[in-house]
Amino acid sequence: MALGDFNQEILALLSKQGRVCWGLLHWAAFYGHERVVQRLLEKGADVAGKDRSGQTALSRAAMKGHEAVVELLLEKGADMKSKDRIGDTPLSWAAKNGHEAVVKLLLEKEVDVESKDGVGQTPLSQAAGHGHEAVVNLLLEKGADVRSKNGVGQTPLSRAARGGHEVVVKLLLEKGAEKGAEKILYWERLRRRR
Repeated sequence: MALGDFNQEILALLSKQGRVCWGLLHWAAFYGHERVVQRLLEKGADVAGKDRSGQTALSRAAMKGHEAVVELLLEKGADMKSKDRIGDTPLSWAAKNGHEAVVKLLLEKEVDVESKDGVGQTPLSQAAGHGHEAVVNLLLEKGADVRSKNGVGQTPLSRAARGGHEVVVKLLLEKGAEKGAEKILYWERLRRRR
């Protein structure tokens, strides 16, 4: 049985039952199956439905970097501001995973660059902490606060320094981040040598 036939069979069964499980939309979005996402939405899948972790299909597609699926879900009215149980938005997921194209797409839609997760981290802080230079640059271009602090006082600069992401540290310093990360970067280099 071909994958396309399998998808058709699932849709036929769900249509017979008169419903479409929102969990299928999440899985299709997560794996980037644009045509399946389209069909599920046509059959009534809830674009705003959340899974057990509070994530929408948009968050699932954004975390995996599936630009075409993200665009489709946005066209169908997906909520860019939706937060999951840990407070992450689709932008947060795309930023922390370094999906530049998805971040760019969401930023074009005027998403909140200063949204904070459950511990007060912004998308900039998450991207910096994971060393995603291109994403950090996009967020800064859209006005992300280079001096923002999370709930324990960490800044994007301190998170980049702690992760040993020298290029991101340099970029943040050039954009006006506070000094002091050099010491963190020094100690992180020493720790990694052991």
